[in-house]
Amino acid sequence: MTKPQRADTRAPRGGLAAETRVETSHTTGPLLVETIVLALRDQQNRVARVLEDLSGDEALGVAARKMLIDIGHFPDYAPELLWTAAQVTGHLIESARVFTGRVRTVRAQRGAVLADFDPYRNAGRWAGQAICQLQEPLGQAHKQLLNAIESLDERALLIPAVWDDGTPVTLGAVVGFLPGHVSDHARQLEAMRNLSSRGSDRR
Repeated sequence: MTKPQRADTRAPRGGLAAETRVETSHTTGPLLVETIVLALRDQQNRVARVLEDLSGDEALGVAARKMLIDIGHFPDYAPELLWTAAQVTGHLIESARVFTGRVRTVRAQRGAVLADFDPYRNAGRWAGQAICQLQEPLGQAHKQLLNAIESLDERALLIPAVWDDGTPVTLGAVVGFLPGHVSDHARQLEAMRNLSSRGSDRR
């Protein structure tokens, strides 16, 4: 699988502070553990709110996809914009579990090698599921991820690791990616809700 500079389930390469792409006051100033936790919790709550208005089979039309294609990580992961609301929710469950595991692995083993994760592999598994069946596992996965990050101190953000292609990364870059990632998918789900509320067709 091609590994772009900004990958969906990998921390992007480059400066840590630049990687938290969330439009909240919590992202001003130094990127600290509290900064990441507050920003991520905001975006997780944003997702939870929009899911209350979705059933699971909503999807984006062509016009809506064009509006999101240049946002965040979507330029490298455009096929994600074809997912239904249920598939997006399932992806958020899986990615939260993956990142929780990554936090624990890096803390336990300095210089740990982190395996890549293909976001498309299990996408079909979530298709057709109802949002009401996914809200509880999503909430649990998000809570576990927050707890894992909250357990870190500022020194832990500097712990080194390496991706399976040999690219070095720090734990701070791994977790600093998360608020922006969840924000991208929250915006995707909000666009689905807006289309649904207008009764728009899915061209």
